[in-house]
Amino acid sequence: MAALGVLVLCAVLWFVLRKPAPSPRERTAQPRFEVTIFVDGVEQPRDIGAVAAGPNLRDLPNGAFVLEQAVSRSGRFVFGVRPQHSERMNGRTKTISGGIALFEGTRCRWEQTLPAPSCCAVADDGTSIVADVQAAKLQTRIRVFSPDGQQIFDGRRTALAYNCGISPDGTIAVCQMCNSRTDTGGRLIVINTRTGKEIGRPYPPRGWADGYAFDTERHVIALSYQDGQTAEVAYALRPVAPDGEAPGEV
Repeated sequence: MAALGVLVLCAVLWFVLRKPAPSPRERTAQPRFEVTIFVDGVEQPRDIGAVAAGPNLRDLPNGAFVLEQAVSRSGRFVFGVRPQHSERMNGRTKTISGGIALFEGTRCRWEQTLPAPSCCAVADDGTSIVADVQAAKLQTRIRVFSPDGQQIFDGRRTALAYNCGISPDGTIAVCQMCNSRTDTGGRLIVINTRTGKEIGRPYPPRGWADGYAFDTERHVIALSYQDGQTAEVAYALRPVAPDGEAPGEV
């Protein structure tokens, strides 16, 4: 009987010990975070588990998130965007609308829904510009917001946006349009954020720029390119009408 008891004990120990203990990584593993981005209504699955763990992810008060896209020159403000997507966690899927948000430090100053936010820029005073691209319509909705989230400018242009820029003091904002067979194709849309009016529509002399520097005293924007070259475009403080219409009066 004693021998039988020893055998039973050995069998129990073997059964318990044959399964290795979980590693620290297994014990702390979290569910994968899968996102489906919708581009022109077409689903594009994307695993952003690595992104979700990175420093460029910002949580919103409502539990959603935005990805950091622009930082003011002073570093005080961060502008984030969130494309329309579906989140899948623990076997459940939830559709999340596109959105934008402005952060001052770790505090979310404001947030709004926006179907397809793309390029953006934010000034040292918190004024921001963002392009809402509607690729299927070959159209971009350009919007400028005050530091407290009030809309300053809202205009649709018949071309897709390439990038955005804004002066450090927040007085002048620009949106570079891609080529199209319209009055705004390939042009640089210049906006006076104090009046909420478009004040210029010049062609960049060397093509689409990668960066912008603003001389608000001379009414000049310096364009910089990846090859180290620069160019300048001028603007006037006179409103410009939408596509196909005559310029407005001062």
